Amino acid sequence: MLEGKVAILAGGSTLESEVLVHFGVTPYFIIYDPATKKWEAAENPGAKLESSRGITAAEFLIGKGVKHVITVLIGPKPFETLTSHGVKLHPGVKLSVQQVIESIEKGNLQMPLKASTEPAHLGKEGGC
Repeated sequence: MLEGKVAILAGGSTLESEVLVHFGVTPYFIIYDPATKKWEAAENPGAKLESSRGITAAEFLIGKGVKHVITVLIGPKPFETLTSHGVKLHPGVKLSVQQVIESIEKGNLQMPLKASTEPAHLGKEGGC
């Protein structure tokens, strides 16, 4: 079984929410603990910032004790921030949060990412 809390990028605050792909701008993180099977919805403090969204989100998750993040697109700075603190990043898929949790419980989470998946400085429209 996966050890440590898992942050899932989510479009809303429920398990029925869609899993999103952009790390820095996702409005919510669903933080799931496989050991207790409990979860909490947390607003992303970086989502509405003009800059440093990804780093702010990364520092927030580190502070929450997250050890794994499910994401598709993440910039180099938040990637480095998370991985330097021992957080593993796993590629995400377009499912509901509940479906991702079921995959975690079955041991079907994909291997961690080895590098950032987005270039730096995408500007106001992008930036993960």
